[in-house]
Amino acid sequence: MVGIQDSEQGTSEYQFDPLEQLSLSKLPTGEEAFSFDSFGNPEGEDTDVSDDSLLSFQGNRYSYDIFGNQVRMQSPAGYQQRQYNGLNQLTSVKSGGRYNQYQYDALGRRSAKITEGGRTDYCGMANSSSASTVTENIPGTFMSRLR
Repeated sequence: MVGIQDSEQGTSEYQFDPLEQLSLSKLPTGEEAFSFDSFGNPEGEDTDVSDDSLLSFQGNRYSYDIFGNQVRMQSPAGYQQRQYNGLNQLTSVKSGGRYNQYQYDALGRRSAKITEGGRTDYCGMANSSSASTVTENIPGTFMSRLR
């Protein structure tokens, strides 16, 4: 069991099965159990799986492109739209009126994330760790600041 203690939100605990899939979630708001079929797809009354793709789960509906990338998630609260490049790398996410873009370097590593709030550049290091710089837009101006 793995847990998180938060002074404002309370304690959350998570239990995983032998395949490291979430099997039990205990949150301050309640407890929820999860089960999976032999392919690792979630099971349950409100679950629809076809061709090893999750089509619906707990009121959410999912759509995929011909390469198996999840391109849309529709929930009662709204939707999330995703786009991918020719290498199946996530290039943009639109959700709740927000739009994020992602860029990659020649080695296929994510090199930048661009949001309304600014740009984060990721710099790959030789030891596989990374450093990042964040440029934040200052509202009401044409200026940015580096954090």
